[in-house]
Parts: sequence; C-alpha cells; structure tokens
Amino acid sequence: MREVDTVLREYMDRKAHFTSIDIANEVKRRGTWVPNRDVALHMREYAPLSPGGDYLASLTTCFLKDGRSVEAYVFHPVGTSATDYREILEPAMSPQEFAALHPSAPMPSQPMGGVPKPPLVN
Repeated sequence: MREVDTVLREYMDRKAHFTSIDIANEVKRRGTWVPNRDVALHMREYAPLSPGGDYLASLTTCFLKDGRSVEAYVFHPVGTSATDYREILEPAMSPQEFAALHPSAPMPSQPMGGVPKPPLVN
C-alpha cells in the first residue's frame, strides 16, 4: 500500500478534502491497480487519519454528476467542514478504464464471485 500512502500524504499536505475513491483513482491513474475496497480499509488503519490526528472522517451527503445523492465518508482537516466537499467528480475507475490508460500494466484480476472464507481459528 506504499502507493496509497504516497497519495494520501500528498492530499493531506495540500489540506485537501477527499474520499477513498479519490485516493484509489489517483493511484490507478499513476499505474497501479488497487481495489477501492482495499483503499477504504487501509485508510481506516492509516495512522495520520486515526482519531486524534490532523484529519477527521465525516459521513456526509455528496452528489454525483447526475444529481443523485449518496452518503460518503469525507476526510477533511480538523477545523474544516466535510460539507465543503459536495460533489463527487468521478466514479471509481473500472478495470477497463485502467487497462485503457495503462495498456502495458498487468491487467487487474477479475473477481471470481462469492465471499472469501474467513481464516480458520483454533
């Protein structure tokens, strides 16, 4: 997740408001495929975004380009409002869009369906 951490630091250095989709899409634009879900999970454990840090995660209503509203966690600097981030400018990048941007990059594996089995606990 080094690429994700790099993008997170850049966004935080700019004091930007962002969602996990913003971070995942930027990593993908730079040539590394990463599932959106993995980025969201990583961000929950990323120390600078943890409670007591310089950023807050607030669940707020955002709007898609087509006008529909969706609930999203917006990460924003302490002392700013999550509602400053109102419009989600782009959807999550698809594997097809990634392949078109990076034809020589390894193609992201397609999900096989189903739910992963939990680890065995003795």
